[in-house]
Amino acid sequence: MRPSQTLIVGAAAAFAIWLAELVAGPTEARHFIADFGWTGFGLSAAFASGRALFAPIGRDRSGWTWIFIGSVAWPVGQLFWDLYDIVGLRAAQPTPADLGYLLAAVCWVIGCTVLLAGHQQRLAVYALVLDVSAAVLTIVAGMAL
Repeated sequence: MRPSQTLIVGAAAAFAIWLAELVAGPTEARHFIADFGWTGFGLSAAFASGRALFAPIGRDRSGWTWIFIGSVAWPVGQLFWDLYDIVGLRAAQPTPADLGYLLAAVCWVIGCTVLLAGHQQRLAVYALVLDVSAAVLTIVAGMAL
């Protein structure tokens, strides 16, 4: 599919999931719909970043490799979350789902940094570092309160 077609399909799927959640109301079915929606979108993101990774992109390949690893780590974490949420399994903290989400975030930051550095965008790399630092400080401050 072309990127514009992928965007239309993704938007239609998001709208359909949103409508299904509204129709389900505040029931257990709504919970399942949301979990399966998150899993489906995570898998589609992994597929899309895999397509970008294996396209002939030359020097961007290392950045896309990190983004692909993160995009695979997210749905793996979501599948573990589905096990906890739907099946009712429990694990010690941090759970494998938490580790998948954290690995995804780290890989995405590394991937964006590698892509920016590969295009000689030093100022953008500094801005990315400052943004991530601000987000981490905000999270730490929120946890400390």
